[in-house]
Amino acid sequence: MNHLENERLSKKAHKHRLSGELGQLANLCHGTSITLRLLTEAMGTRAEALLVFLLALPFLLPIPLVGLSIFFGVCIAIVGTRMALGKSLWFPKKWMDRPLSATLFHKIFDKGGKIVRWFEVWIKPRGHFFHRYSWIRNMNGFMIAICGFFLALPLPPGTNFPPAVAIVLLATGSLEEDGVFLGLGYIAFLLNLVFFGLLPFLGIQGVRAVWA
Repeated sequence: MNHLENERLSKKAHKHRLSGELGQLANLCHGTSITLRLLTEAMGTRAEALLVFLLALPFLLPIPLVGLSIFFGVCIAIVGTRMALGKSLWFPKKWMDRPLSATLFHKIFDKGGKIVRWFEVWIKPRGHFFHRYSWIRNMNGFMIAICGFFLALPLPPGTNFPPAVAIVLLATGSLEEDGVFLGLGYIAFLLNLVFFGLLPFLGIQGVRAVWA
């Protein structure tokens, strides 16, 4: 097999559809528990963007996540910070081996896959400028880290949705090399800055009145 053929197969393997990857991860979640170590090993070279996508996705779904927003948000902030610094994925060993509910993650992957299949037709590689320079990838990581921090704040229900939207859009754009989704992620990030910037002064009801 020549070099060009190897390169073609490598690119083909890299460009798995996101819904297919979610399906594979859902099949991995059997038994009562699963760990971050097993999940990240299954995600391979796309682990950083795929992991923040998966950790933010539940906050867009009707799935109860009592007490998990802080842990998930901190994990996203750590991954985003590592991405911003151009470093590889890292978590404390205790976190990597912490048992998580396999049933919960199976539900996340299964429902997430159904949602992704619905809008996957609009996802495609475009806007190559967004993927040409390493500083743009670092900036994406910085925005993901900030939104992860917002997600981790101990605030009332409903405040998790805006940062989760931004994270999912940024992660999708990074995973699928789609500049349009990245652009939407940038807009969502700016709206989050406005929302959480006004929150200390106006309160939740006041911010909702502004957006209304």
